[in-house]
Amino acid sequence: MARLGSHQPWIRWSSLLGMAKVTYYNYDGQFSLPFKCTACGHETSAIVKQVGTGGTPDAAKANAERDARDLLAAVACPQCGKRDVKGSANYRKKTVMQTIGFLAFAALCAIVSPLFFKNSRDVVYGYGLVLMAGCCAVGGLIWPGARAKAAASCVSFQAKS
Repeated sequence: MARLGSHQPWIRWSSLLGMAKVTYYNYDGQFSLPFKCTACGHETSAIVKQVGTGGTPDAAKANAERDARDLLAAVACPQCGKRDVKGSANYRKKTVMQTIGFLAFAALCAIVSPLFFKNSRDVVYGYGLVLMAGCCAVGGLIWPGARAKAAASCVSFQAKS
């Protein structure tokens, strides 16, 4: 599907993992996708804003389009207000897995942090891990609601002509 808008969608960034330089590409674009409600049969087109990341520009764009299709499958129909059961379940499953990841990282930091309280020098580092654990726990609890609100703002339906 074609990207809409005139801004530059590609952002190239690099990081060092060990001694190897790894390059990633972000694709920030909009996709015009067809929408059909499974409950009432309403058909329209939707513009979905999505960001994708990949090792090549094509992979980043493909990931963004895949995520846009997943997001569109989970939104409510503009006519009847019902959601596709399968699409909503897949989207909810991804959100739950990300939330579990946040909370697991928070638990790991909380468990590991006492190992760094061996002397007064390490107290600052240990408190940093405890603070990180708390932030991840709060993020894990806030993430599902924030993701749902963000998803609703990324989709706009257009009247079928």
